[in-house]
Amino acid sequence: MKWLLYVSVPLVALLVGMSVYPGLIVATIFSLVGCVTLLPLLGLWFLFVGLMALRDIRLRRSLRFAYNLQAAAISLFAFGLIMLGVPMRLGFAVSRPAFERFLRDAAAPVESPRRSAELSRWFGIYHVDRWGIDAGGGTYFRTGTGGGESDECSYGFVFQPDGEVTPLTAAKYYESLIARDWHTFSDYL
Repeated sequence: MKWLLYVSVPLVALLVGMSVYPGLIVATIFSLVGCVTLLPLLGLWFLFVGLMALRDIRLRRSLRFAYNLQAAAISLFAFGLIMLGVPMRLGFAVSRPAFERFLRDAAAPVESPRRSAELSRWFGIYHVDRWGIDAGGGTYFRTGTGGGESDECSYGFVFQPDGEVTPLTAAKYYESLIARDWHTFSDYL
């Protein structure tokens, strides 16, 4: 069943590509459309690939087994890369000098009481639409919005976070270390 391999590769490539942007997969999956369609489809896909490989092991179909095993291996490998954050870490490593150059050269935003401002600027492969500084001096760069149940949920990168809420949406957030002094953040988890 070559078609299983041919479908797995683009699907996996799409998921790995989406995982480069912090929060994009989670925002897509946990949006209403994602919960109803994407999440069950992904679960069924992994179940189907695994069952096809197991069936071919039992029936000793060597050629068919090879294709199904390749599809399962590619899917599991990509899932492991995504869970470890490898695509996002690589994307950030390429873009980090642009973020750090901005930190060195920019003045603090004073536009709003939450100390955030519109930006609309590219930092390497990431487009940052808004940035802000929290009360402790952590600098937030929002690369996307969406997902969750509130009107505006943000995700992106933060340099030396020190607050309990983002200056972008005044919401509590989840952060994860991506590089020294740098974290990803999402305020809808």
